Amino acid sequence: MFAWMRAHGEGIGAGLIFFILALLFHWHSVLHPLTSVGSMTDELLLSWTLDWNADYFAHPEGSLFDTPFFAPFPRTLAYTEHVVGLSLIAWPVTRLSDTPLLSYNLLLILSTWLTGWCAWLLTRGLGAGWKGAVIAGIIAALAPTRLLHAPGHVNILSQWWIPLSLYFLHRYLRTHDRRILLFIGASVLGQGLVSPQGFALQLVALAVVCGAFWCAQKEQRKRIFSVIAVVGLALILVSPLLIPYAQTMNDPSVVRPPALRLLHAPSLSEILLPQWAMPFSQLERNVGAGVIPLLLIVCALFTLRRKRDAEENPDARTVTPYLLLALTGILLALGPAMTLVRDGPSLPGLYAALEYLPGFAAIRAVGRFSLLSLLGLAVIVGLRWRSLTAWAGRRAPILQAALCALLLAEFTVTAPRAYSLDPTLLAARPVDEWLKRIPRECLLAEVPFKDFRTTAGVEESARFLYYTRYHGLRIVNGYAGAAPQGYFDLERQLVVGPADRALDGLRRWGADVLVVHPSLFTPLRGQATLAHLRSRADVEEITRFPDSFVFRFRGEGVHDCARAAPAGV
Repeated sequence: MFAWMRAHGEGIGAGLIFFILALLFHWHSVLHPLTSVGSMTDELLLSWTLDWNADYFAHPEGSLFDTPFFAPFPRTLAYTEHVVGLSLIAWPVTRLSDTPLLSYNLLLILSTWLTGWCAWLLTRGLGAGWKGAVIAGIIAALAPTRLLHAPGHVNILSQWWIPLSLYFLHRYLRTHDRRILLFIGASVLGQGLVSPQGFALQLVALAVVCGAFWCAQKEQRKRIFSVIAVVGLALILVSPLLIPYAQTMNDPSVVRPPALRLLHAPSLSEILLPQWAMPFSQLERNVGAGVIPLLLIVCALFTLRRKRDAEENPDARTVTPYLLLALTGILLALGPAMTLVRDGPSLPGLYAALEYLPGFAAIRAVGRFSLLSLLGLAVIVGLRWRSLTAWAGRRAPILQAALCALLLAEFTVTAPRAYSLDPTLLAARPVDEWLKRIPRECLLAEVPFKDFRTTAGVEESARFLYYTRYHGLRIVNGYAGAAPQGYFDLERQLVVGPADRALDGLRRWGADVLVVHPSLFTPLRGQATLAHLRSRADVEEITRFPDSFVFRFRGEGVHDCARAAPAGV
């Protein structure tokens, strides 16, 4: 055992460094793992999904994608990300603790740890020194391009399979050992199990690097065909998780605001801006790597101009594929209409040529392709780390330490902040105990609907979805990147439109039970909604609780949802 540790000591040491950095940068998740959130939206959706998947693994009935939200529409899990791979990793914690938010926070730490470690492995495998590979891992894991997705998007943060698959690709092309193809396939399958969006990014990364070798080294073309075959096999294996997304994208009853891709596409100037110059509300356009990384990449590319340096350093020849990867990521992140400045004149972008390929149209935030640029940038800096500081002579270690400290300082300043959630906000409510006892076929609607696309108060849509953990009913409400046709209109009507029109819409939707929360409306709107419900002949008040009132629709085709034991106040 000790001999193995000595032989792999540098890898273990790097892993320990990135584990400590992951704990430090996610310190709030370490200190408050049961309550740490950045908002009450995506964390609740993904935490709920971890819990849904864990239950499905234990009791596989029906389809994994037929979730209870946005009922009665099918395949609603395909409106968001399935995170099956993350659910498998967190399954023991989710089942034993019955606290999906704990699993979520542990996955946050794990994602940063493994992303940094795998980026180190890739860069070290390409010939970089140990220190240069550590710098590459720090940039890939902690730069704001990636870390600003914490803590809300653990699915986007979990991209460690991409550098790992590239590491095995390079190793296969170098050693010609066909057994490594199994590891390439496993890495592709692993990313496909985690995130469809991450899977698309991984395929682009593999295509760019393989394309670079195809053009530069003709003797590798036969082996690249083998890689393509293995990736195709992995695609077939993961296809059961991808087919529902294809069906959803082609379903006319599902809508996604088409402007979202343009809304989330950064301009070229925004990619170059430091993060502290960008408002946090523009998260998906905060794709710049930071000031220090950009200075490092400029200096690293400048060192390649010296012919002697390129001849003395074999790693100089491995920069080209990752320079292409960085440029490809930038061009795709700029979206279908590239702009130099926000709202300026536009040119057709590279993404416009790819968005018609299967899977690309499902990516609503094209700025996330900048993660590929970040990885390419990190690898180049790691490969050229010695050359960057060689001019300092004996003082090179001091300069390297200073640059590393500046990197960590900038990433610390731009790191997102989390806060501790009031545990009572996610605890079971009195109304949940009552709802748990009514017939399972009843369709529930909690009003008002609230979502960021139409109103303030984004938390409520995600909370109503989360509460299905306790009562188990199907609900009209939902929170995801897409929604059924007419959902957003119904949402507006419930908040600002005529009350009778909104309630007629809910009845046509198929709702049987209404849980009304007057405190979530404006005071006048809340009282007017209650008064209107009580005046309708086709609506009956069943019971009430301190913070909510329960009604049901009456008439033909409506389930008898008043047969629960009385539990109201």
